[in-house]
Amino acid sequence: MKKTRISILIATLMVLGALPLGIIGTVFAEAPFIMPDYNPVDWQSGLAGEIKMPVFDPKTAPSDYFGATSGESGLELATPSVGTTVYDWYINSISGSPWMTLRGVGEFVEVWVQDDLSFPEGDPRNDDPDLWMVTDDMINYLVDEFDNNIYDTLAGYFGTPADRDGTGTIFETSEWEPSMWDWIETTDPYNPQRVILKILNYQDDNYFDPTYPSYVAGFFDSQYTDYYNRNMVHLDCWA
Repeated sequence: MKKTRISILIATLMVLGALPLGIIGTVFAEAPFIMPDYNPVDWQSGLAGEIKMPVFDPKTAPSDYFGATSGESGLELATPSVGTTVYDWYINSISGSPWMTLRGVGEFVEVWVQDDLSFPEGDPRNDDPDLWMVTDDMINYLVDEFDNNIYDTLAGYFGTPADRDGTGTIFETSEWEPSMWDWIETTDPYNPQRVILKILNYQDDNYFDPTYPSYVAGFFDSQYTDYYNRNMVHLDCWA
């Protein structure tokens, strides 16, 4: 089951470079579910849209937010290490949970996973977390596949990714707290083609209703690539 899920993730990632819109998969539920009241989030919402940029409160940050040198300014951490937890505005805007952790780093990819991948309270999928949790074995497999197969395939079809090192982001120029954006800078300044791959539980219709017949399995948005000045792709953990 887990190997199958990773294979689906890999297949999804390989076609994302060609599609700017959400990639739709199909899932089927086994039990009825009462949908709560909610406001769907438009995955194409931009920084200039209706979503309000939050104000960072370090008091609510996880204890390991500042990585190996806890207590020091995030600006001093030029190279985030695996296990570093960071605040991400965009993850928060499309999923309602802002914290994500760097789980794996390869030559051409960084894999960041949202800390809270659970579904709404009462959702039967929460009873079987093996269906949506992302294990270390999955991360290692994904990094290996990206470095040795996916990157060359994408570069062969679409060309080598543009060099984007994460400096001069809209967050930096807007004078946000450095600890909110400094992690965006590439962990390898000599390899600015490295892709940020974010895995999250995306709040689409299926997130709120497991009987909904389709879901957003992943997407690429060039607008946010420009905002972050990094090559970046999003995948849903349910994919």
